[in-house]
Amino acid sequence: MRLLHTSDWHLGASLYGFSRLEEQSFFLKWLYQTIKDNSVDTLLVSGDVFDSASPSNAAKTLYSNFLASVTDTSCRNIVITGGNHDSPSWLDADAKVFRKLGFYVLGQATDNPEDELIVLNDKSGKACAVICAVPYLRERDLHSFEFGQGIEEHEKQIAEGIRRHYSDIAKRAEMVSKQYSPALPVIAMGHLFVRGSIRDDGESRLTVGTLGEIDSSIFPKNFDYVALGHIHTPQKIGGSEFIRYCGSPLKMSFSEKNNSKQVLLLEIEAKADHNSSNCVVRSIEVPQSRELISIRGIEDELRAEVLRIATEHPGSYLEAVYVGQHMRHDLREILLESLREKYEDSVPVNLVRIRHEPLDLSQHSTAAASSAELKEYSATDMFSMILEKEMDFSSEVKDMLGALYEQILYEMESSSDNDGVNKIQVGE
Repeated sequence: MRLLHTSDWHLGASLYGFSRLEEQSFFLKWLYQTIKDNSVDTLLVSGDVFDSASPSNAAKTLYSNFLASVTDTSCRNIVITGGNHDSPSWLDADAKVFRKLGFYVLGQATDNPEDELIVLNDKSGKACAVICAVPYLRERDLHSFEFGQGIEEHEKQIAEGIRRHYSDIAKRAEMVSKQYSPALPVIAMGHLFVRGSIRDDGESRLTVGTLGEIDSSIFPKNFDYVALGHIHTPQKIGGSEFIRYCGSPLKMSFSEKNNSKQVLLLEIEAKADHNSSNCVVRSIEVPQSRELISIRGIEDELRAEVLRIATEHPGSYLEAVYVGQHMRHDLREILLESLREKYEDSVPVNLVRIRHEPLDLSQHSTAAASSAELKEYSATDMFSMILEKEMDFSSEVKDMLGALYEQILYEMESSSDNDGVNKIQVGE
C-alpha cells in the first residue's frame, strides 16, 4: 500500500499580517494531483491542520473542499490528528460524518488508547495496515502535574506519560496486527518535539505537553514507521529512515527561506514472518507559489535591493534587515515609496517585515521603542527577548517561564469563540 505523510498545514496562517490562503490553496491543489499521480491509498496528516484554534471560515472551506475532492481519487483513507495549534473540539465535531467517507479525525486523546487504533482497508475491503493515530498530548491528557514539583521532575513525568501512552497503544496494535496473516504493518503518528530534531523554523522550542523534549526511544520497536509533525523542517530522527518529520508544506518564517519542502511517500507491505514489514520512503518536493527573500544593508543598499527583487522575484515576501547604526522608524515607508515610484499602485512584492540588527534591548527600553518597531515582533518574540536580556534567571527557569507563557497564549486562543478575541497584541 502507499501512504502519504504530511503535517503542519497551518491553514489560515499569515506572515506578519499577510494572508497565506492563496498559497495554501495552491498546495492543496498540488496535493490532490500528487495523490492521483502516485496512486496514494492513505493520506496521513500529523497535526496542525489549522494555524488557530478558531480558524476562519475561509480556512475551514479550504479544508472541507479538499477532503471532498479526495473522494474522487484512489485515496480510500485519510487519517488526521490534532496538533497544538488545532482546536480538539472543532476537529472532532465532524469526525462521525467524515468517518462514513473513510476519513478518521482524532482531535484529542481519550482515556481509552484503543480509540486511537485504526485498521485500514484497501480497495478490495481487505485489512492492510494498523494506524496508531496519536494526537498532540496535552498535560491534562497525561495527568502529570503535581503541586510543588520541581522542573526536572515535572519534565520526567511528562516524558513518562508520553512513553506510557505510546507503549499502551503499541501493545494493542501488535495484538491486532498479528490476528492477520501476514501480520499487518503498524504505523504510528505523533505531534511532538523529539530530542535531536533540528528547529530551523517558525515553531517554538516548546511543546510536548508544555515542557521539555522527548527521546525517540519512547517509540516501541514494533512500529514500522513513525509519522511525526510539529517541527517544520523535514528530517530523520536518530538516523532512522522510519522515524521522520515531513515538515510543513509552506515556509512558515524567514528562517526557512532556504529550506526545501516535502511530503513523504511510503510504500509498505507486511512480511510473512509476522515480525517486520518492508517499508520504502521517498520524498516528494512541494513547490512554493511564493518565495521568502531576506535582504540586508544600509538604506541605499536596501532601496536598490527591493527594486531588484521586485523585478526578478515578483510576488515574493520580502524581509529587509537594516544594519545601520541608528534605527530608522520610517524605513518601511522609504522602501515602499521607492517601489511606488517605479510601479505606482501595482507593487509586485510584499514588504512584510523590517528588522533592525542588532537590536540591543539593554539600550532601547520597551517604553522608548515606537509602536511601529514593536509590531515587527510577535508576543512570544518579545517575551523571549525580555527573558534573555532583562531577567537574571537560570536557563532551566527561562525554559519553564517560556513554556508557561506559550501555554497561556494557547489557552487564551483556544477559549476564544471569535477571531481576534483574547489575543495579545504587541505594540498596541
